Parts: sequence; structure tokens; C-alpha cells
Amino acid sequence: MVDLGGGQAAANPRHIPLAGPLAAALTRGYHLLAMPGNRTRVAADWMLDALLPRQGVQLGLVRSWAVPLATDSPELPHKPRGPEGNPQ
Repeated sequence: MVDLGGGQAAANPRHIPLAGPLAAALTRGYHLLAMPGNRTRVAADWMLDALLPRQGVQLGLVRSWAVPLATDSPELPHKPRGPEGNPQ
């Protein structure tokens, strides 16, 4: 059994090849029964995931030039400057 997410899955229970949503339901049922705990929370999470739209996540919304750094070498420790601009 393999669940690829969405409605894509493949299973071969008792040498009966299955694919698609039926295999996905069978695979999720098997995984739910094999879980030692939190079955209710996981089942509720799966149901909400099936009913609600996916949340969009996008990385790189803030360009690197838009985030000012205190130093040209952020990997080095930053020493605060005094009122005259000299390191303390």
C-alpha cells in the first residue's frame, strides 16, 4: 500500500490491485488502525483536509535586499556601536 496524497494511491490487498480514491481510503484506514494513539485527532485532521481548501504557503515573499542587516557578514558576531560610531 502507498498513499501519494490527494486521491492518488495504490494498494494490492489479497492480490487485488487497486488504485485511485478506493486505494487511498483503504490505505488511510490501514494506517489509522496501525497507529498506537491519537487516532481521533488524525482522522479529524484527514477529514478537514479533504473538506477544506489547502493553505497556500510561499517562500521568498521578502526579498533579501528588503531586509537590512547590521553587518555585511551576518555569520560574524555583531558588536554594538557607541554614540561616536566606535565599537564598544
